[in-house]
Amino acid sequence: MSLHEHDRPDDPEGSGSVTPRDDHAAIHIHPRPQRRGVSIFGGAPPVTGWTPGRYLTEGSPAVSWLTRNESEPARAHERWALGQSAAITVGRTFDLIVLPSQLIEATIKAPRDGWAIEGTFRRAGITCGVVVSRRQDTYQVLVRPGTARKWSADEATAIGADAHQPFLHAPPPGRRSGPGAFWLLLCPEASDQLASADMVLALLRGDAR
Repeated sequence: MSLHEHDRPDDPEGSGSVTPRDDHAAIHIHPRPQRRGVSIFGGAPPVTGWTPGRYLTEGSPAVSWLTRNESEPARAHERWALGQSAAITVGRTFDLIVLPSQLIEATIKAPRDGWAIEGTFRRAGITCGVVVSRRQDTYQVLVRPGTARKWSADEATAIGADAHQPFLHAPPPGRRSGPGAFWLLLCPEASDQLASADMVLALLRGDAR
C-alpha cells in the first residue's frame, strides 16, 4: 500500500498497490453503526479552485492531518463529498502495511464481526488508522513514515514512498461500514497516533488474539 513515475489514479477504487484476492476468500464484516461526525455523503460540484471551508470534511482534524502533504487537497475533499474514496499519497505523512484479512481473522473465534476484529487490532496497540479494502480482503494499517524501508515480514506488504503506486485509497472520513472501503479504525489526528512496526508484528504473531 517512485512517487513521480505515474500520475495519480483518476479512479481511486480501481487498481492499487495490492492485487485483490478472490472475493470468496474474504470474510464479510457485518455492518456497524456509523459514528457521528463529519458529513460526507452530500453531493458537491466539481472544483476549479479550492476555497477553504467549502467542504464539510475540511473541519475534521483527522482530514487535515491526512491531507497535509497533498499538493491538491481539494481533489480528496471533492471525492469524499461525493461519497467516494480518494487517492492519498503514501510515504509522506504515513507508510502503509497491508495485511491479508484471512491471516488476521483465522484465529478469531466466532462471531468474526467488526467488533471482534477491531478488538484484535486494539489489543495489539493499534487504535486508529485501519482501512478495510473495497473487497474486504485486506486490512491496511497506517504506520510511521519510513517503516516500509525496514519491513521484512513476508506475511504482509509494506508500501512507502518507493512503491510502484504509493497511494492509499482512503474512504470518506467517518465511514465505518461497507459497501466499499471503510475505516475499521478511524483516521489518526496526529502522527504520534500512528501504529508502529512492532504493533503490527505483534498482531501477525498472534500476541494480541
